[in-house]
Amino acid sequence: MINLVGHEEEEQTGHLAESEVAHLLSTLQNAEFTRSETRNLQKDKSFKPRSLIEIASAAQERKTEVNLVGAVANQASDMTDLADELPDTVAQNTLKNLSTSGSDLSTS
Repeated sequence: MINLVGHEEEEQTGHLAESEVAHLLSTLQNAEFTRSETRNLQKDKSFKPRSLIEIASAAQERKTEVNLVGAVANQASDMTDLADELPDTVAQNTLKNLSTSGSDLSTS
């Protein structure tokens, strides 16, 4: 590939110097171009025209799906937090029950 931009350090003022224009023209004249009889562009058959209402309703559906996924993720996170706290709560309640039953045993 031909590197036409070799002056990265110079400031760009918007205008090309005469030497830069001459260099570009000589590079283009020396470049080899081959003409093709076939067109390279193919029509995009997947494109389907839609009305603004169809586009807006599809966007609303995507937004609703994202919100639902976010809500489910938050619930799953909350459930994970509860599951993480459960052993501590059980241990605390067991200790509390043991200490309460131990005092009941000593009074009887």
